[in-house]
Amino acid sequence: MGTFVTAQNQDTEYPWPMFLHDLEHTSYTDSPVPRIPTVLWNYTMGGTSWGPVVAYGKVFLGSADKKVYALDQMTGAKIWEFATGNAIWVSPAVANGKVFIGSTDGKVYALDQSNGAKIWEFNIGAGAVLPSTVADGMVIVPSGDGKIYALHQSNGSKVWDITIGGSGEPGTYPAIADGKIYIVFGNTLYAIISRSTLTISLSETRTNVGSTIIVNGRLSPARLNASITVQRRREGETTWGTLALVLTNATGHYSYSWVPDTAGSFELRSIWEGNAYALASQSSTQTITVELSPSTLTMSVSQTRTNIGSTVTIEGNLSPARSGASIIIQWRRGGETTWSTLTTVTTDAAGHYTYAWRPDAEGSFELRAYWQGDASTLAGQSDAQLITVEPSPPLITTELLIAIIAVAGVAAAAILYIMRRPKKPKPSGLRLTANPKEIFADGESTSNITVELVDAQGNQIPAERDTSVSFNATDGRIVGSITIPKGRSSATVILTSSTKIGTISVKASARGLMDARTEVIFKEKKRYCMYCGRRMPLEAKICPSCGNAPPSGVDTKICKNCGTIIPEVARFCRECGASQTQ
Repeated sequence: MGTFVTAQNQDTEYPWPMFLHDLEHTSYTDSPVPRIPTVLWNYTMGGTSWGPVVAYGKVFLGSADKKVYALDQMTGAKIWEFATGNAIWVSPAVANGKVFIGSTDGKVYALDQSNGAKIWEFNIGAGAVLPSTVADGMVIVPSGDGKIYALHQSNGSKVWDITIGGSGEPGTYPAIADGKIYIVFGNTLYAIISRSTLTISLSETRTNVGSTIIVNGRLSPARLNASITVQRRREGETTWGTLALVLTNATGHYSYSWVPDTAGSFELRSIWEGNAYALASQSSTQTITVELSPSTLTMSVSQTRTNIGSTVTIEGNLSPARSGASIIIQWRRGGETTWSTLTTVTTDAAGHYTYAWRPDAEGSFELRAYWQGDASTLAGQSDAQLITVEPSPPLITTELLIAIIAVAGVAAAAILYIMRRPKKPKPSGLRLTANPKEIFADGESTSNITVELVDAQGNQIPAERDTSVSFNATDGRIVGSITIPKGRSSATVILTSSTKIGTISVKASARGLMDARTEVIFKEKKRYCMYCGRRMPLEAKICPSCGNAPPSGVDTKICKNCGTIIPEVARFCRECGASQTQ
């Protein structure tokens, strides 16, 4: 039932705040008692009274004269009195600055301990109201109708009631210990513990394997860090298995993210085992249907018309990606209805597959890919691809033979010419240039990096063969290599900036040639207001200095300072901040 609250007292060193002293009704106190007794004071009321309670420097008691009294603990002087509607036959209870007492008028009263002002009253309407006990923010009140009521200390509203005795059956003061209420009605002792309720809900009742389902619920009364067991079983089975153990938050709520890995119809429920203060509870059962996830299988062919013996590349992708999935490539002749297996290939980690096919017969063929699925995903099949296979051309025709002879003659003449002509200079190194040499460090600005083949004197020389050039940059992004085709003397690649400001070194190298280097500066990108010329944030839509938005318009002009194209009406350049006034 939570933490029990006893009275907070300013003036009484050893308070006796309720009948029999404490919640357990032990009648024990650490207070000393008189060794040589004598009467300190007395006070006469208008009727018989039950036992007093002592707290806050006062003595509180009720009387058959229908009144509640508060007397000074040291002098016996009356501090206040409060009249109820009928005789009072029980002791009050005092806690948290309030005096709680029941009357035979059928009501429970909460009074201010300092002045007797009524804070609230609750009408049980059952005749005699039996002695009250205060605990856990509630006033526990037995009544003459066989019920026990729990009322909020602060406002008197009813928290709960429970019927355990018969109407008119006499009851006792309730004793409270370890989260339980002990009370006698008639000749029967009852122990009362809190019930608990547990709920469960699912974010979806139908889903696919691999999707996330949120399992929510609440334990009431709320308990922090209560261990909730979420259980699962297939529909039709009798045995429950543990799906997860989760803890409640301060409001009693719990949540679990479940990702089903198999298909089927499942039942879910949650269980709390209870504790010393509340009984165990079990939620209702929720049903969810988990279906296999759909799959997508694609296929493409490198060519749709080929010759016998030529290679056709067949490739495609399986989604969701599966590594090592067996993809069956099937084929059939055009017009046939039965598919045959051409081969079986496996996918890589990205779900990609490929196969090199060399057809050995002519005709029109259809190709497709098929995957059988698995425990979590449905089977998949690609669209069919049509390919035409034609006979291989003859190796040597008359025309080809004549051409070969002609080529041989030309080749011989060329060889003779080459042997006799003076040797041409060969490339000995590389030369790199960057344009522009300064770009913004914004992750998207670019500079053209041109590599040239040069001789020992630095003259540009055409390549005698395809020449592979490798590139490396200390920052930014650049291609790893490029080929300068035979007969060409240069090639250009793109260097894209990073967001780091500084001087970047770019290096080019090729086998047998001297390396070349150049530098590109990644500079800070600035933006200036085209109205006031002050610097402004790159992402700002309105200048924080003058409050104007950047101008726009069809007519443009070029900044004479940096060459940037800007609107005709701009007063300052947005890139360099230079004034545009004449």
